[in-house]
Amino acid sequence: MIINGGSRSNWRFFAKHLTKAEENERVAVTEIRGLAAENVQEAFRELDALASGARCKNFFYHANINPRDDETLTPEQWERAIDELEANLGLEGQSRFVVEHQKEGRTHRHVIWSRIDPDTLTARSDSHNYRKHEQTARALEAEFGLEPVQGVHDRGQDIERPERRPDNWETFRGASSGIDPDAVKAELSDLWQRADSGQAFAAALEERGYLLARGDKRDFVVIDQAGDSHSLARRIEGAKAKDIRARLVDIDRDALPTVAEASALMRARPEDATPVSIEKPADIPAGEGGELPQTAADKLEREAKDIMAGNGGDLHPLPLAAPAGAAMAEEAAASSPFQRFATAVKELMRSEEGHMPFHDGLTWWERAAALVAVGALVSHVAERATEAAVGYWQKFVDRSRSAGNSEPDQDHGRDR
Repeated sequence: MIINGGSRSNWRFFAKHLTKAEENERVAVTEIRGLAAENVQEAFRELDALASGARCKNFFYHANINPRDDETLTPEQWERAIDELEANLGLEGQSRFVVEHQKEGRTHRHVIWSRIDPDTLTARSDSHNYRKHEQTARALEAEFGLEPVQGVHDRGQDIERPERRPDNWETFRGASSGIDPDAVKAELSDLWQRADSGQAFAAALEERGYLLARGDKRDFVVIDQAGDSHSLARRIEGAKAKDIRARLVDIDRDALPTVAEASALMRARPEDATPVSIEKPADIPAGEGGELPQTAADKLEREAKDIMAGNGGDLHPLPLAAPAGAAMAEEAAASSPFQRFATAVKELMRSEEGHMPFHDGLTWWERAAALVAVGALVSHVAERATEAAVGYWQKFVDRSRSAGNSEPDQDHGRDR
């Protein structure tokens, strides 16, 4: 039996996940206790309403109880298992509801508890929960006569630590992105075994569509095709952090993009683009007269400078005077030089298949990250400019209507 879970806050995601009938042969709410709700959505709303009076972000606890494929629990055993886990987690008497999933003949149950004490509006502790999960599972296996599963925290000193499984949030993230963390682990482990150096491993990652990045808390992480990060120590079977540092000693960590930069680049990359490269581009040979040949990126950079020069360095793409109508304001924003610049950025990315052919000494990701930031700024400025133009036009219309509806002067029409 495997039990996992933790404190959570994103109840809308879990409400959708727990009720996905298309991914399960059977979905059933088997218990609702301490709540007036009659379904999962209403139950989560009640828990959320209670938590609004407490200073607690992760206001509910989610646990997943999974027997083996060939093991079946009776209704009484399911109730016993949930009560035992509740007591060990210190959640006795808290409101809860239970959802049962059956898929390919295998049954498991999800349990949701409120962590908020309704009397004190304080949260129940969730410390040492992983150890409590394993202790509960081992006790239930012995009580029900089930085959024991070797855990991480309850093994003896002479027993090797088992391979870590993906956390719940990693599994949910993989279900959303379509990238299975177990499949990532198998692929990265294979690449690791075949690479004899850090450079070789980085090149193999690039060929498979991954990107090596500088971790915020770890030395190195890998960014997948969806822009999600993976710890190398958790995705390479049999490798520890010190093994990874030793193998990647020939990689300049400071030259790698950060997790945020690498994630933004992977998510901005066209789906059919070739894998991005973590190496600086080769030197471009000079043309006639010793000048570097002009690239699309050079033209784009010059166009941006021309735009700035034409606007006196001002980022506002539209004059503040009201145009002839709201439609004209939208048309003006759409045809503004900044909108053309944003379009040029997209065309460059498309024509270069995701590569940034710069040759000014910066790494490709530094320039690409700058372009992503400029694109976001362009979009923001264009939206604000459109709002301003429409606002000025609305004021103009309101003043015109006000003038037309005002009463005429009492002396109007008299002979003078």
